[in-house]
Amino acid sequence: MPEATVAAARARLHPGESWALTTPDGRCAEDSYRYLWLAFRLFPNAPDCTAPQVEVLVGVTPPAGATIVAAGAGWTVVRP
Repeated sequence: MPEATVAAARARLHPGESWALTTPDGRCAEDSYRYLWLAFRLFPNAPDCTAPQVEVLVGVTPPAGATIVAAGAGWTVVRP
């Protein structure tokens, strides 16, 4: 996972906000390697795979209606 993705997510997360990861393998722990790596990098912000304030998308298209707050080659950070 690109360092720019982590930096963009960190920059958009406020204290106490939650996040989720979505990749072609699925959401959150369905892509366990990336999920655990990102959880470590975004600590102390906790993941919430059902209703996050920020979602990190890697290799997937942002959902309709989401506000794109950062994007790069193959990744997007959105506020659902």
